[in-house]
Amino acid sequence: MRKLAIYTLIVFSWINSWAQGQNDVTEINVTTKRTIETAFRFTENPKIIDSIKPTQVIEYPLLVIQHPTKIILDTIKPASIKIVDKLPQLYHSYVKLGIGSKLMPLGEVFFDGNRSRRYAYGVHAKHLSSFGDIKGYAPAQYDRTNVNLFGSINEKNYTLKGDLQLELFNWLELQ
Repeated sequence: MRKLAIYTLIVFSWINSWAQGQNDVTEINVTTKRTIETAFRFTENPKIIDSIKPTQVIEYPLLVIQHPTKIILDTIKPASIKIVDKLPQLYHSYVKLGIGSKLMPLGEVFFDGNRSRRYAYGVHAKHLSSFGDIKGYAPAQYDRTNVNLFGSINEKNYTLKGDLQLELFNWLELQ
């Protein structure tokens, strides 16, 4: 790469010296008659030339046409207000309990603290298990329990949040 740059530099230097080495001088002799026009001055002072022509004002007479108008008012029934009961109150906790065939209990508990701007806390627990046994199939005995504890403190400058999740999963051994 370096040799290519050196060769290119040598070639361009040789072309430059060859171009500047020409000593041919060409002279052109021309005879012409050059005249300069005589100068003159404006003898008048400048003045404003107003070329605005006033336009003719055209007046159109107002046509007085009056049509009689009729106003007919329709009578409408007055609006009625239907009073509806308020929406049901939202509760901050609930419990679901159930049991399935072959002794399969189900439970879910959700509790949330009262509405507060500063504190938010609660617990959400789920349980699903099966103690049944179906003949001819593998044992289907299990126990699943999930517990989620959460809480937060909301202040003007910061928010402190915490969340704890526990998941218990047990296979019960066939006896």
